[in-house]
Amino acid sequence: MEIYFKIWGLIGTHLIKGIFISVLVIILARKFFKNIDFNNALSIIKWILIFYAILNLASFVVLVFLINGYSFWNEATGPYNFAYWLMLLGSFSPFFLFFKKLDRNVYLILLVAILTNIGWLLESFVIHIISFHRDYSGDVNGLALLLPFNHELVAITEGFFLGCLVIIIGSLPIFKRAKGE
Repeated sequence: MEIYFKIWGLIGTHLIKGIFISVLVIILARKFFKNIDFNNALSIIKWILIFYAILNLASFVVLVFLINGYSFWNEATGPYNFAYWLMLLGSFSPFFLFFKKLDRNVYLILLVAILTNIGWLLESFVIHIISFHRDYSGDVNGLALLLPFNHELVAITEGFFLGCLVIIIGSLPIFKRAKGE
């Protein structure tokens, strides 16, 4: 079980954390490069999100039913229940991409990617707001508070490279469909 949670954490940290940046890269590339088909790239992103949602579902089932001491109802009805339900919705929102009418909408995929990352996005927002109020950094002019932190820069960079890689892989000739299909 420990290996499963390590794999789940690695996928979440390195693939999912910046996946909304990947979708933004695809959206921007669609605006500039009209002759390239980006449907395969969106399909790859969609299946990465769905695979991660399946891992989240399995982890949730393990936490709720198999691990003693985890109280679902205390978290779901506690003082921060809105954040808990929002993150739970974000964890399972990629299942909406199974519907045929929804899976080709790039803006819905962007929304699902943002909802999947809502936990660490809210955490970063709170950390930045608290840093404005209580400056522990020692920065006199406050410029460092306006810039992203290192873990945010890593997520943005990984998301950018994943977006570029997905566009390249999706444009390979093995993914090209015949005109009649």
